[in-house]
Amino acid sequence: MKKLLFTTITIISCTVSFAQNIWIGGAPGQETNWMEAHNWSTGAVPDMQDEVLIPYLWHGYYPEVSSVAPTIGRLEVEDGAFLMIARSGVLIIDGSYKNGSGLMLAGNIHNEGALIITETAGPAIEGDMDKLDNYGVCSQVTDAGHVTLANALPIPKDDGHSLANAN
Repeated sequence: MKKLLFTTITIISCTVSFAQNIWIGGAPGQETNWMEAHNWSTGAVPDMQDEVLIPYLWHGYYPEVSSVAPTIGRLEVEDGAFLMIARSGVLIIDGSYKNGSGLMLAGNIHNEGALIITETAGPAIEGDMDKLDNYGVCSQVTDAGHVTLANALPIPKDDGHSLANAN
């Protein structure tokens, strides 16, 4: 009996459980800040254990990643929703504990920083790739190496310069 109990406890403690963390946005003074805990349904900034959902919102406060965010487990951007990754922003999706894709894209992502997807069982991105406006780095890192998922496009700047292809 003790051995069965020990085995059961060991299995439960080794199982990685994912929670869904839904963007709600609108925290006073930090309405679009990814790193503001009050903008998330769980009251915490998403991390490796989270499947992140960005739904369509009536108020229009969608997240902006403007620094290095904690690595998340999966991301879904619903139709009508929007995610901005600023030039200084880095978002890493580690799909190693999930079956399927790292990113489900029905809404829009505007990336000027880095969107990196690692260790997915299925395709790195599922959905409409035309909704990914990539002006930065968008890549998948696998055991075999680095694969570019979307080529960077030049961004016109006020001083007449543009960003070089970030691949």
